Amino acid sequence: MKKKIFGVLVCSILILGVTGCNSSSSNKKIKNMTSENYGDKYNYSVTVNNVTIDDWKVFYKDDDGIYIITSEYLPIETFGNKDDENSLRSKANLKIVGDKYGMYFSTDNLKYQEPNQDIMNKYFKLLKLDSTDGSNKMISEMLHSENWDDLVNKDMGAAYAIGGVPIEMFVASWNEKYPNEKLYLSVEEKGYRIGTSENPTTYEVELNSMKGYDDKLYFPTKDIIEEGTHGSIDYKVTGYHLASPSWCQNPPYGKCSTTEILYESSGKIKGTLYGTYGSALRPIVFIPNK
Repeated sequence: MKKKIFGVLVCSILILGVTGCNSSSSNKKIKNMTSENYGDKYNYSVTVNNVTIDDWKVFYKDDDGIYIITSEYLPIETFGNKDDENSLRSKANLKIVGDKYGMYFSTDNLKYQEPNQDIMNKYFKLLKLDSTDGSNKMISEMLHSENWDDLVNKDMGAAYAIGGVPIEMFVASWNEKYPNEKLYLSVEEKGYRIGTSENPTTYEVELNSMKGYDDKLYFPTKDIIEEGTHGSIDYKVTGYHLASPSWCQNPPYGKCSTTEILYESSGKIKGTLYGTYGSALRPIVFIPNK
């Protein structure tokens, strides 16, 4: 009898974490989730390069399952060695700035990689990536699932991972959780525009006066994440990458598509150069409900 009770308790505890002994119970739990669950902790763990990442939150739900996000930032130890072609660092073309979280996507050997089609179908409805554009190529590296396979724990129900939240998913999650503070998107050429009214013409938006700015799901720290000196460059890690190109008013490198960064300390989403210093990563993992 004691063994039976213990088994029931273990399963119950796991199911409360949305992963359990009975997969059908876990699937039912996911299917019953709503926007009220956005920000809830999710029982998921994966070890990459001897670093265990076990702090995840529910970011968004669609008809097929849920998307979970790292509660904080991906430590640079997980990136691996640049000389190892199978490391996250090599596959996603990352360069390291600092000792903890600072990184950027290198413009060296920049190439277009086939993005995850499921993500493209659902969360790139407004924009199709231009495979000839530099920052679109960088975004494709974030959306190429094979680069992020090390974050996929199939035993815990994961199907795939990508390097960051697409802006269309971010807006959908935000708008469901804060329907009175809605964000809107539009596109021009190779990037998104974002604002607080329909058909926005701006390439950045301020969120620091909104209720959602106090939500740790979107703003885990609201501060400078890391700062120091890298070579001759003083840097500050002030936010994290979103897997989306942004329209901008002043085109860099002869093109106007830059990448979206969520700036924690200022409470802004805005475009920045794809070779920028001072950004972190918060990857997402997809957990299907069947």
